[in-house]
Amino acid sequence: MSELPEEVITAIRAGHKFAAIKLLRTRTGMGLKESKEAVERYAQQHNIYLRSAEISLPGFLGVVGVIGLVGYLIYFFFFR
Repeated sequence: MSELPEEVITAIRAGHKFAAIKLLRTRTGMGLKESKEAVERYAQQHNIYLRSAEISLPGFLGVVGVIGLVGYLIYFFFFR
């Protein structure tokens, strides 16, 4: 494929690898392997770093905080 859809290019430029692959598959009907290769090739040609996974630190810390609070409350009310 010589030219990617504009929305796929936008996702690649934002560093969203999985979203770009999914968009490309949806818009063109390409297979997974071909879409992945096309996205990675475009990113490499344009020196764009692609994130494979997105981790939200505030969300992660919130979950850890809630688990800690629940653990403390269980200890305080049942084992003290």
